[in-house]
Amino acid sequence: MISFNKTNIRALTLSLFLMILTNSCAQIIDSNELFKNETFLKLNIYQTDTVFTDNSVDLEIASPKVKELRSWIDNNKTDWKSSIASFAQPKISVIGDDFRMLIFRDFVVIGYVDNKGKQKQFTKQTDYWDFKFLLSEK
Repeated sequence: MISFNKTNIRALTLSLFLMILTNSCAQIIDSNELFKNETFLKLNIYQTDTVFTDNSVDLEIASPKVKELRSWIDNNKTDWKSSIASFAQPKISVIGDDFRMLIFRDFVVIGYVDNKGKQKQFTKQTDYWDFKFLLSEK
């Protein structure tokens, strides 16, 4: 039988607090919410040492690249971390009216306006080459 002395209660309280904190930090991303107000997205591919784009393309929301991007998001829904940081120039950006995705060498940033009109921003560790489909000519 467990006795509930002050030490046990403190340990239990601390454990509960850490469990709640850990669960509240990880976010789930839903592609339907991200693209709900979008009809076009602008794809920009940046040179490594300048602010100029190599390529800027308008993508219809039903295009193959956006479908593949949506699929990547749906396959990577979990383990996003909330972020208030500003980020420098990415290697690739995909930007709409209420959505932006910044793709760096080893992480990605997603920002969007939620159903309540609040700005949200999340990051996730990933590999740049996960997005090679955005670099293709198709």
